Amino acid sequence: MAPHPGLTAGPVPGPELVAPRGADVVDATGPAVRLRGLTRAFNGRTVLDGVDLDLAPGEFTALLGHSGSGKSTLLRALGRLDGHGYDGRTRGGAGRGNTPGATGAGTADTPDRVSVVFQDARLLPWARVLDNVVLGLRGPGAEATGRAVLAEVGLSGRERDWPAVLSGGEAQRAALARALVRQPELLLLDEPFGALDALTRLRMHALLRQLCARYRPCVLLVTHDIDEALALADRVLVLTDGRISHDLRPSPAGATIGTANGGANGGVNSPTIGAAGGTADRSVDGRPASSRAELRRELLAALGVEE
Repeated sequence: MAPHPGLTAGPVPGPELVAPRGADVVDATGPAVRLRGLTRAFNGRTVLDGVDLDLAPGEFTALLGHSGSGKSTLLRALGRLDGHGYDGRTRGGAGRGNTPGATGAGTADTPDRVSVVFQDARLLPWARVLDNVVLGLRGPGAEATGRAVLAEVGLSGRERDWPAVLSGGEAQRAALARALVRQPELLLLDEPFGALDALTRLRMHALLRQLCARYRPCVLLVTHDIDEALALADRVLVLTDGRISHDLRPSPAGATIGTANGGANGGVNSPTIGAAGGTADRSVDGRPASSRAELRRELLAALGVEE
């Protein structure tokens, strides 16, 4: 997969990862993420039940579901944070990234460069903002790249600040800069704006849209907020009982294409027309395409919520 363009218009040497990930780079002509039969269970309770899913390079996907539906478990599997290998087999033991009683199966092919942003900014309190952003990078261009990304998230001049003096929104901007400085091919967002006030959330939405349009990583956003999903995503998935039950793609004009029951359990055979591919007059099953309001109602119904 080709690297993303530089972080500024001028020449900034690219930083080198201290510990590059071992997976093969996904070919740019194929999916950025490919899941097949992904299963995760905890003490006999199945949380992910044979999920099949393709995510395209540059696609912004939002994942909705009830609490405990497996959203964060899926994100952790994509981020290789759950102690399982690509073949689903558990690696290591308790205390080394695994939960006692956890089992897994299936395959998860992801790009080399993966970054995660959590709801908590998780900045090191003893390190200044710039040091937090470039943590784990080395090379002559690391600091310059970190400064460039901090400027892009609106934190120019805050490089020497301590995390304790940042507001919640500023801390999340620093966390987003830390993710982007690695030029990720896959950006995983685990409810990153859930703890922010409404106005700050809107500002962060605008910033995220701008940055994702510029660098075009494949993005998976885990959220409980349907309006946030519709505002940001090219594609909206609903996770129900460990499987992807809905796979919908809002278009720029407010039309939607997609399938209930997730096509082939999560869109392996789902259409690829979305925000980057133009509008569609009809959904894939021949029904009239939904308006945004109708899509919102459909998602609420899928989550068992009545307005």
